[in-house]
Amino acid sequence: MRWRLGILVALGLLLATVLVVNSLNNRRQLLREELYLKTNKLYKYRAILKNRDEVKRKLEITEEKLSDLEKGLLKTDNPSVAMVNMQEIVREYIDKASLKLLSMRPLTPVKLGELTGYPVQVTATGTIKEIVEFLKQIHQGRYLMDISFMSMRQKNIREPGVLRLKIEIRGFSETLTTSSGGKRL
Repeated sequence: MRWRLGILVALGLLLATVLVVNSLNNRRQLLREELYLKTNKLYKYRAILKNRDEVKRKLEITEEKLSDLEKGLLKTDNPSVAMVNMQEIVREYIDKASLKLLSMRPLTPVKLGELTGYPVQVTATGTIKEIVEFLKQIHQGRYLMDISFMSMRQKNIREPGVLRLKIEIRGFSETLTTSSGGKRL
């Protein structure tokens, strides 16, 4: 009977030893992985610190580009005024390009994160040269605009040089907020 009790005690001690060693190994492995991750993070931070002048220079360049882009935004406090400004700008570009304006209609403003897009759909006629001039006005203009839709087709078979242009142009402004921080648009 004593030898059975001795075997049970020995098995109990062996089991306890295995459990303790196993838990210590698991803990050791977790610490090893955590140390590895923190060491890698430390090396990355050191690399950034070594290149801080370059990072600072890139940040300044990015800030300059952002300020240049902000200059191209529509300046307004009201969405209706922004839409009217957008229509006036597009009409000015059409006049400079000598296109014949058939219709212009404002579309629903679109929120794009920090910016709000004010789309205008334009239908006009003109020669390919006039249409190219109009597109150059949009591209080289001082306002930030994009073209989300464009189609051209021949207006009349008897007048092959005259094309009908249907285009959707979007100008941008900062998303307006009220003084309490809520969105107004």
